[in-house]
Amino acid sequence: MALQQIVKNRNHLIKSLVWLCLAVIADPVALAQAVRLRPKVHNGSGSTRPAPVIVAGANVQVSKVFADRPHGDTHLAANPRNPLNLIGGSMVWSEETNTVTVVAYASFDGGKTWSPTLKFSDEFDHSDPAAGFDSEGTAYFLQITSTGGREPKYYTHVYRSKDGGRSWLEPVIIPMLDRSYVVVDDNPGKYQGWLYLNGVTIRAVRIRRSKDRGVTFDDEIQAAAAPSGRRIAGAAPPVVLSDGTLVVPFTDTEAAPDPEREGSPSKQNAILKVVTSSDGGATFSEPVTVAPIAMGHAITANANHFSFATDRSAGPFKDRLYVTWSDSYSRGGQFSAKKAGGSNILLSYSTDKGKSWSKPILLNDDRFPVNVTGAPVHFQPVVAVNKDGVVGVMYYDRRDSINNLDWIVRFTASLDGGETFLPSVQVAQSPNRFTQSAKVILTARGYGGGHLPPNANYRGGALKFDVSISQANLAGGHTAGLAADASGVFHPFWIDNRTEIAQVWTAPVTVQGKAVQHGDPNLSTLEDISEKVILKYTNAVFDAKTSRVSVDVQMQNTSADTILLPIKLRVVGFTSAGGGIPTIVGADNGIDGIGAVWDLQKQIIDQKLKPNQTSAVRRLEFRIADMPPLSEDAIRSRGWGALELVHVEIRALANVQRNGQVTKKNDN
Repeated sequence: MALQQIVKNRNHLIKSLVWLCLAVIADPVALAQAVRLRPKVHNGSGSTRPAPVIVAGANVQVSKVFADRPHGDTHLAANPRNPLNLIGGSMVWSEETNTVTVVAYASFDGGKTWSPTLKFSDEFDHSDPAAGFDSEGTAYFLQITSTGGREPKYYTHVYRSKDGGRSWLEPVIIPMLDRSYVVVDDNPGKYQGWLYLNGVTIRAVRIRRSKDRGVTFDDEIQAAAAPSGRRIAGAAPPVVLSDGTLVVPFTDTEAAPDPEREGSPSKQNAILKVVTSSDGGATFSEPVTVAPIAMGHAITANANHFSFATDRSAGPFKDRLYVTWSDSYSRGGQFSAKKAGGSNILLSYSTDKGKSWSKPILLNDDRFPVNVTGAPVHFQPVVAVNKDGVVGVMYYDRRDSINNLDWIVRFTASLDGGETFLPSVQVAQSPNRFTQSAKVILTARGYGGGHLPPNANYRGGALKFDVSISQANLAGGHTAGLAADASGVFHPFWIDNRTEIAQVWTAPVTVQGKAVQHGDPNLSTLEDISEKVILKYTNAVFDAKTSRVSVDVQMQNTSADTILLPIKLRVVGFTSAGGGIPTIVGADNGIDGIGAVWDLQKQIIDQKLKPNQTSAVRRLEFRIADMPPLSEDAIRSRGWGALELVHVEIRALANVQRNGQVTKKNDN
């Protein structure tokens, strides 16, 4: 039958497609996709417990003292001893000198007011600010400074403050570490108080150690090298785990004349990796791959600048590692529903000190694009973990931009160790817009003749110069800031031009709730039995009049263990690549999106599911709202994802009896 005829009889087509879609869901091979999607969560009013809430406070202009100077590239740190003390840094552009400088801003009232406590008035370039604290409350601030002149040299300056950033000691000057960050080992043991600075060159990841809290530094140590034919592209802040393990993340990419070219929608051109050290940075492991990524300009996915954090709490996810990045890859599996031309915020976690990593989860919760003109861009994610083990992620979001250049800051959080995330909230009260009146950063660059730029291809010949709009206008710089203070409040630290000049802004963000195993105290003692069972699907039906999908489900125990009640099915992924808005109908905990739970108590005979035994049938129901029309154009532009009504990912949870003994998972 011709496609046009099938489209005319749409109800019959969709009903038949339900079988196809749910068959794909039931297929474990199809479920093993490269990226797990998370849509916007819809919380049902009948929930048995209050849904976690993200509350964003009033916006504060951090850089008000320099309100006439464009800012970019931010970083933020919180004092672990004092929740009111924050240190932030930003690069500041000077039109008069055609140079960039750095300012350190300090707050002593929880981010309500800010003062510039470290600034420079020379004509040298200052760049790449980074801040940090140790457990004693000493603040650290890094920046790169040039010597100026025809053949400038570059150095990393390390500043210390004993009073929370009110005043700064003279810097320790070391050879430049490009895009460096600082972390301190505050764990009891041999390496307590050691500082680690990381940075990159084209060929290697470098580490500098200080064994006296920043007074002096050892020689550089190579933590990782670029493989043949590849180059090191970027780094993120390293972390130290509770046993003193140092974890250093980085990306490497294909060696190319333009390493920041746009990422290909059909080719992942970079790899996100980590190396670890268990001997205070003396030696490092072989690199472990976190994920392949598509790296490009910040306008789509500036993945060479990503974010890394660990859970330092004493909760159920202690020492779990989290990494988040923007990615323009849009081919393969259900991720193809995020169209080429856009980029998405992805997150992966590790529970074993970086030895292995979860499949990336998609954080931006805008609807799948159903048009053929392009997809939204989301970029510049930053991750932090608070004292309660709550994972927070801030990112720049272009979903509402007409020109796909404007952005606004959003925030989302996870209370189950990065398995699922809450619906994102808008943090910035005004977007960054590109208008005729907005002030843009211009750069004037001279080369040729007697100039000595780093790239030899630009030397000699005629004198040349370019005046260009800086890339910083497109993304607020290469970095953004986010820190969780000692009380658990998150502090996003971002750039927008609501005053028509790019300025630094912040706002307090609170997440009501604590991290708990499986996202619910009632589930925290249950074991994840997903790999011990399969789900069988029958009687899939689509009712076009009510836009409802229903399917019968049975659980079969494929393991040698006996599975005991309670047996719960928890939804950790739920979406519709076909473009509709799906909700779950009749979940036992009243939630109609991610976090919904189906209880199989009534489907289990004799309170247990023995090896090879199959449960009785449980009927699952879904509603699909605002489903776009199916057409040949939709299928051609979005692939087979246009046929999908619902995609569900489930964790099966229960008690397990092994050799006659019942095991329960500890929740602390």
